[in-house]
Amino acid sequence: MLDFLLIFGAALCGFVHAPLWVVLAASGGLFAMSYARHHRVYDRGLQLGMGGLMARAALSSGWNAVAASGMAFGGGMVVRLLTFV
Repeated sequence: MLDFLLIFGAALCGFVHAPLWVVLAASGGLFAMSYARHHRVYDRGLQLGMGGLMARAALSSGWNAVAASGMAFGGGMVVRLLTFV
């Protein structure tokens, strides 16, 4: 549920024309939530010697978080533009 609140918050910030660094704050929160859910998988993969694979998985999770919060922010900006035209 907190993930959706972070995405909604990013969209709301785009709607009220907040600074762009909000996207990084929301993506950091999304990445932290992803790591909190999957930390056992990352730890187990590191123990089994799959450090490169775990690093790529964490990196792709981070980019997914940036993409999700960035698109939500952009969607909020589009809604603002369409609302006040």
